[in-house]
Amino acid sequence: MAFGTALAALLPGVTAAESWFVMADRIPVSEEQRLTLSQTDLDLEETLRLLLDESGLSLVLEGPLPDRTQTRIYDATLGEALESLARAHDFSYQVEGSSLVVSTTETHTFRIDYLGDPDANFWVDLDESIVALLGDDGSFNVSPRSGSVTVISTPSRVREVGRYLEELETILSEQVHIEAKIMEISLDDALRIGVDWTGFEDNWENFEPSTSAGGLLQLRTTEDLGGVFQMGLLRTDKLDILIEMLEQEGNLEIISRPRVAAMGNEPATFRMTENVPYYEIEVITTEGSEPYVQYEVDFKEAGVVLEVFAQVGDDEMVMLKVHPTVTTVTGFTESLPNLPPQPIIDVRETETSVRLREDETLVVGGMIQTLESEQIDGIPLISRLPLIGGLFRRTNIEEQRRELVILLTPRLIGDALTARLRDSGTGIRIEPTWMPLEPRSAFAAHEHNRALDAFDAGDVPRAVDHARRAVAFAPGSAEVRTNLAYFLAQAGRMEEARVQWQKIAGTTGRVVAWSRTNLLALDAALRRDSRRLDWILENADSPLIRAAALVNEGIRLKDQGRSEEALALLERAKSEIEVPALHNVVDELILSWEQPRTQALPGWEETESKAAAGE
Repeated sequence: MAFGTALAALLPGVTAAESWFVMADRIPVSEEQRLTLSQTDLDLEETLRLLLDESGLSLVLEGPLPDRTQTRIYDATLGEALESLARAHDFSYQVEGSSLVVSTTETHTFRIDYLGDPDANFWVDLDESIVALLGDDGSFNVSPRSGSVTVISTPSRVREVGRYLEELETILSEQVHIEAKIMEISLDDALRIGVDWTGFEDNWENFEPSTSAGGLLQLRTTEDLGGVFQMGLLRTDKLDILIEMLEQEGNLEIISRPRVAAMGNEPATFRMTENVPYYEIEVITTEGSEPYVQYEVDFKEAGVVLEVFAQVGDDEMVMLKVHPTVTTVTGFTESLPNLPPQPIIDVRETETSVRLREDETLVVGGMIQTLESEQIDGIPLISRLPLIGGLFRRTNIEEQRRELVILLTPRLIGDALTARLRDSGTGIRIEPTWMPLEPRSAFAAHEHNRALDAFDAGDVPRAVDHARRAVAFAPGSAEVRTNLAYFLAQAGRMEEARVQWQKIAGTTGRVVAWSRTNLLALDAALRRDSRRLDWILENADSPLIRAAALVNEGIRLKDQGRSEEALALLERAKSEIEVPALHNVVDELILSWEQPRTQALPGWEETESKAAAGE
């Protein structure tokens, strides 16, 4: 393949920070397979039979078709002509053996990857949404237990439901890995009301600021948060500075480093609580006997609970909705007959929202607890004697005040790769050698090309649909299957993409190197180990493929901290290709490693909800 074709394949959207994926370009269709047809006032069935006249396919109808149609087709493939008619008259078609089966209804089962409660409102809302989309045109069944939706309707309605579910699944599958540090600061008399967080907003000499205002933290005021909690933003690379300064405020201890994954607006919960027992009284009366009192022990949580909801925006900013609750035992009621004192529990909570990038950290402070402990002092040995020992010992109640500080750093899971792929344009396109000759392969070529058209237009779900049809028509074509895998990866369905590429990698032929290069790129982006590079360098017939593999392996090694080896592989990649524009892409990647970006904090989201303290 000429390097001019390779260069044209690298579209302007390709950025240096991405792994390099390889895909098949458009599949040419011979002129003999193009047709022109112009008919007026003709049965649609007759029109279809005219189109199939020289294709070797017979027509099978499932359901009645419209009586009359005006058809004007010029220089189109059979697939293009059928697709145009199918969309105009709302029917579906598929090839089964030597027959083209046409139907006015379509049945499709969609999988819903939702890990929440099967009895949650999500499924009720989903049911209502599909009713609104279908109206009276069809039927459907929602199965929460199996996580699926089966739709029977006209092809246009099924496509509409499919687009809705695709968008819904994209939102649900966006995972955010939240790394937390939970720290405890012992408060002395000088810090009775907690850490003075406003001091961290000031500008200091000899300090590279984290915020546009010049301080370490961009702080939300206590008045905004009900007068109880404090929250601030800082760059993640400034965490060590913040921790060092907090150590100067009081005795600081990092007590936990939990990690949780939040997805699909499901809450991630951090708990630092204890169970406080209390008694419930039930008076039981039975006929012919005296009523009696039954005591039952129950428990209430006391401590700190932090609920975090995460959602990833189209701009890759992470929206965190934070709901901290501090529950404290402030005292006990007086003893009642046959009942010990009951705990008095104070609850303080609030809720707020913030948008931040992956390289920023949310600081949650102001969660102060008061703990009481008994300390017994006395004369050794004598104070332990029965009866008289109490005269020689003293019990002191000590009160300790501690402030919990929680640092939350979001990391994108899986969909970080999706974002990279979306930013990488259409990848490196290689001219396919597969030539469609018989009807099924001609249909596959048509769907393959339509998938590329949809992808170039930014419609990834439609690209996946067309690519699936292409694979159904020609399951043995590695070109159409490798593109299906790439579009699945673009849609965030990484494991499905991996399965498709592995199917090719286990076969023979020139496209095997494409597939292995893509699997290597996937490993690099997911920071997984891979041993595919040597095979690709030995078997790939294109310098562009070898260069892509070297770049992908370099990215993987850089993520492992092996920078010198990574740079050496990038230099080898440049030696494989003589195109200056491709050299520039590699140079930009090297430059991005040497000069990591720094940005000011974007600030807090204006809209927020607040709960008054003590509610």
